[in-house]
Amino acid sequence: MANTITDLSPDELIQLLSGKYYGMVYLGLANAAYTSAANKLAFEIERDLKKALEDTQYIPSLPDINQVNEKENLRKVDGAWHLEWGPGIAEDLSNLVYIASYRSPASEVYFFVVGIRGTDVSSGPIGDLDQIFEDLYAFAAPNWTTYLNSGVDVEVKIGDVTECRHYGPPPKLPGSRADIGGCVAAGTIAGFDKIAGLKGKLRDPSSNEFSGDKMYLVDALADLLANSVSPISKSHDIPIIVTGHSLGGCQTQVMTSYLAWQFGDQTVIGHPFAPSTAGDAGFAAQKAFEYGCFWRNTLDLVPAAFGRLPPIGGQGELMVSWAANNLWTGFSWPHKPLDPAVPGPELPEKKRIEDLISKHGKDIYDIHYSRPSAGMVDVELDGYLPEPDVIQAFLDDLGKDKEDPKGGLAQLMWQHFPPNYQTLMWDQQGSELVYFNYQSYK
Repeated sequence: MANTITDLSPDELIQLLSGKYYGMVYLGLANAAYTSAANKLAFEIERDLKKALEDTQYIPSLPDINQVNEKENLRKVDGAWHLEWGPGIAEDLSNLVYIASYRSPASEVYFFVVGIRGTDVSSGPIGDLDQIFEDLYAFAAPNWTTYLNSGVDVEVKIGDVTECRHYGPPPKLPGSRADIGGCVAAGTIAGFDKIAGLKGKLRDPSSNEFSGDKMYLVDALADLLANSVSPISKSHDIPIIVTGHSLGGCQTQVMTSYLAWQFGDQTVIGHPFAPSTAGDAGFAAQKAFEYGCFWRNTLDLVPAAFGRLPPIGGQGELMVSWAANNLWTGFSWPHKPLDPAVPGPELPEKKRIEDLISKHGKDIYDIHYSRPSAGMVDVELDGYLPEPDVIQAFLDDLGKDKEDPKGGLAQLMWQHFPPNYQTLMWDQQGSELVYFNYQSYK
């Protein structure tokens, strides 16, 4: 039996990285993508992200193997986190992507990480809802292979005006030709098109500074793989972890597919958190989703956005239709045994969500959005309504202390944001996890 990560075979390393064991590590790396989200200057975000990833008070050293359900005095893998490329930051600061690594003291790479921030959460949850139901344009789903090879045209209606927008093809390595099944939400393709087209600089290992010309993520990753060696395989065969939260979790799915296509000789492992579903059943069944975990909270609205519920005596319904009537009124606040149960709050903007379902629900239902099904583990976290003072402490930490802790908006944020996921993961999946006490950069 292996005693440390360096004792593992390459296949055992893949199994380790693909499973739940490092789940809290991946959540911490997804959370790091939100660093300084409210800043308006790209250089400040770049500076703060490097600090957030490389300072162990925010992202601790990687825990070693064989420490399931352990929290204190953890053995660490000898090495350090490094920001390797970027971050690539959209002009409007709404999207961000970075490449990081965990390197040994000899600078050998255990794995690379592609971390994605899908949206600027400083815009607030209502802004997120707008993007989920309108800006993401989930009622149209172009063919994923067509997008990768030649690009797609999408008709977008804004108010009374309809315009045609062209997306793709994304940057790709020479000689690439895709043949992948399925379709992806038009808005998800639009977001990915922006993310894949972002540029950043590579870190110079000799100076630990970022230098040279800016390049696309796919070119940066190709350069890093060609010039790095694994301490496990002693070759350029280095696993690539893709992670993101919320809309970054949605983009994690398409990025995993894209990188698995571009780097067919590497193992790409997706770990999306609190994601909406990106594509249809054909897209979800591709081999790129053989590895990783799909982490979702049952009381989180976002993972319930587009998928179907199984039919009961007839046609099924969209998960979001169920959510509109049951989140969170179908659940009760904590109470003493003899006290009456008090239901939770309604969804914020419930009428708006119902109008969107009425207008576009059939289109979304017919597309059949699905969670990855080729082997990626669907990790269902059982959500619940906590004591209001728990939500109040969460709101205080967010700087939203005036928000009603028993209101729908507070519940939306609590159920969806990383702190609750961190708690649910440890409380419910701790028997398969190692603890990872990451901290948000402030």
